[in-house]
Amino acid sequence: MDMDGSAGHHTAAATAVPAAPAVMNRFHVVDLAAGKLTLCRQPIQHDTCGHPAAPGICCTGSDARS
Repeated sequence: MDMDGSAGHHTAAATAVPAAPAVMNRFHVVDLAAGKLTLCRQPIQHDTCGHPAAPGICCTGSDARS
C-alpha cells in the first residue's frame, strides 16, 4: 500500500489491509528528506548569516535586494 509517511494513514491501512506491505513512493521520500534537511540547515544558516530577511546579510556574499 502506497503511503505518504503519516502515522494516521499507516494505522488505517494496517487495520484495513493487514497483509499489504507499506511502501513510500519516491516523491514522498524526497519531500520527507528535503524537509529534514531544511530543519538541519535553517539554524546553521541563521547562526552563520543572521536572519534571512535582514538587509545586507546574505550567505552568498552579496545582498540580492540591492
